[in-house]
Amino acid sequence: MANLTFDEVTKKFRDGNSEIVAVEELSMEINDGEFLVIVGPSGCGKTTSLRMVAGLETITEGDLRIEGRSIKGRSPQERNAAMVFQSYALYPHMSVRENMSFGLKQSTDLSSDEIRKRVDEIGDVLDIPELLDRKPDDLSGGQQQRVALGRAIVRDPDVFLMDEPLSNLDAKLRADMRTELQRLQEELGVTTIYVTHDQTEAMTMSDRIAIMNNGKLQQIGTPMECYYEPNNIFVGGFIGEPSMNFINCSRDAQTLSTDDFDYEISESTAMELESATNIVLGIRPEDVVVVPEPTEPNDIAVEVDVVEPFGKENNLYLIPRDRESNEAVIGTVNGRTRVESGDTVGMRFPEEHIHLFDGNSGVALRHPVAEQEELTPFVG
Repeated sequence: MANLTFDEVTKKFRDGNSEIVAVEELSMEINDGEFLVIVGPSGCGKTTSLRMVAGLETITEGDLRIEGRSIKGRSPQERNAAMVFQSYALYPHMSVRENMSFGLKQSTDLSSDEIRKRVDEIGDVLDIPELLDRKPDDLSGGQQQRVALGRAIVRDPDVFLMDEPLSNLDAKLRADMRTELQRLQEELGVTTIYVTHDQTEAMTMSDRIAIMNNGKLQQIGTPMECYYEPNNIFVGGFIGEPSMNFINCSRDAQTLSTDDFDYEISESTAMELESATNIVLGIRPEDVVVVPEPTEPNDIAVEVDVVEPFGKENNLYLIPRDRESNEAVIGTVNGRTRVESGDTVGMRFPEEHIHLFDGNSGVALRHPVAEQEELTPFVG
């Protein structure tokens, strides 16, 4: 086990006469035994960051350290980091046992008996002992994924590196493997960096999330911190499904004006905005309150444009009645709520649930009031 430090790490590529910055001054500390998920859209630099740890990409500027020891310029074999690839990268002509043994034979002085014993132990941990003598082509996608994990685990590395390892699996198996990976990582206690574009994986698996965009780290924090306290508009929009609603506003004192309606904020909220006048109001769909008709000062008369049923809940696409634009606000209601396209209802944004961002910089100026519920103790 080990801690891992990115110290202003930058990676640049040459493209003809131009230079592309794939990762820019990335600084973060991954703690010993932590499960960190790096998430972001395609091309944001997340896989490049992982490959620099593995030694598959060189570092242009900055430093990478494991347990305080710089690994910059060291070969992959010297880093004691094991990587699981999206494609699994199994040798098709080798058995499962041979695939799992190969790295140990190449990089250690362990005897054949010791290697066999270690492979058998990891096979038991992954519940694949009956697969050890099969070839990869005889295995399902989920079984191949377990073998790829076993090949990494058997090396007993300081750091696990996982590059979208579940993306080739179907939805049900992917959900099962998320739970399996969490359990394994907790049991092994190995520092793990997991790269994905899937925010569900990021939210459900991680101790902390690092969110990247355009090669830059946007925020690092627990899943709940990133969800409820996004640093900026990008994080607020990227984390959460459906995405956070954003409404452009111009501010005059305590009034936020949009193309379709005015929204009055309290004096205390206005003070948080200081002198900012270009404001983006953000609210998550589950915080939008849908009522039969407008009854309160900030309520807005809307028409239900589209209803998306998901069983336990419905997503409603709501458009202000007296509208200048066709921008819909998504509100989530209980799945048993009777509502149809074309219905006229009221839409309410409780002030305690709104996010406010600077419209120029995108930086968060105000987060919702924190609310925590305590579970009632179970009676045995």
